[in-house]
Amino acid sequence: MTRTIRTLEELRVLETQLLERAASTADRLVTMTERGIEFLHRLKFAQSGIHPLTGAPLNLIEQLNQTFTCLASFQATRMLFEWHRENCSGFVLNLATARGSDIRSIEPGIVAAEVFAAVSPDNNRKLMADILKVQREEAQFRYVFFHCPRIPQGQQTTREPANGTVQVWSIAIANE
Repeated sequence: MTRTIRTLEELRVLETQLLERAASTADRLVTMTERGIEFLHRLKFAQSGIHPLTGAPLNLIEQLNQTFTCLASFQATRMLFEWHRENCSGFVLNLATARGSDIRSIEPGIVAAEVFAAVSPDNNRKLMADILKVQREEAQFRYVFFHCPRIPQGQQTTREPANGTVQVWSIAIANE
C-alpha cells in the first residue's frame, strides 16, 4: 500500500485511522471465548484482526506487525519533514507489505529510508539487511529508522556503516 504524504495533517489522518482499528480489534479480543491453544490458533490463523490501513479482515499477528511498522514509519516521516522541509515537498510511504523503499522523497534522489519495529534491531539481521538495502538507493540522504522499546532514542552512530552512507535512528512511536 503506497501513500503520498504532502502534509503532517495527511499523516495524522492515517495514524488516527490506524489507532481506531487497533482499538476496534482490542474491543473484539475481550469478547473472544476460546481458551488456550484454540485462542492462540484463532489469533494467528483466523481473521481476528483488522488491516491497519484498509480495515479489511486480517489475522491478528499480521495486524500487530503492520501496525507497529506503520507507526514507526509515521514517526520517521515526521522527522524527515522536519529535517528536509526545504528540499522535499513530501514523501511516498510504502506501508505494510508494499515493495520499494519504505519512505522516499517525492522528488527523486533526495531521501530514501527503511523502517522497522522489532524486539531487537539484530533480530533476523533486520538492521543490517535494511542498511544494505538503503545503501543501494540513489539518494542524497539515506536512513534506517527502527523502533525497539529497549533501545534509547536517537542516532545510533555505532550501528552505522563506517563509510557514512546511512544514518541509523532509534525512534519512539506515538502512544508508547
